[in-house]
Amino acid sequence: MSKLGCTCGKTISDNSDSLPYKASVLPDVNYNPFFEWLVDETQRYVTAALNGSVDEWLLQKGYGKDYVDLKLSHGNIMLDHIHTKYISLSRDMFECQTCGRVLVELSTNNHFTAYAPDSGSYNRVLAGDRPVDAEDL
Repeated sequence: MSKLGCTCGKTISDNSDSLPYKASVLPDVNYNPFFEWLVDETQRYVTAALNGSVDEWLLQKGYGKDYVDLKLSHGNIMLDHIHTKYISLSRDMFECQTCGRVLVELSTNNHFTAYAPDSGSYNRVLAGDRPVDAEDL
């Protein structure tokens, strides 16, 4: 999705990272299963790495030979793998900077529903306190 229309007429753009009006939400029913999967999947990957069988692990997980041939670092492989799972379980949210409505993605991708704040204005509820670098986590 690159553009989304708000009820107020504003066009919300999703064309870069670290947008102060965008967030990702992991529904509570997916929270524990995701982290259980993360622990188990990380352990399986570590075992494959220690056994020298990362290529086989990737192929078993459905990655193609072209991906395997990239010979990515362990960190980048896990980033791709975890990110793909997270994206499949999470939903996007956008806050209109004009009227403050929060548009939440429904379980059907690229369909949104809107919730209007009592204030009727942009409240920066998705902006976070400050930008965070990976080193700060």
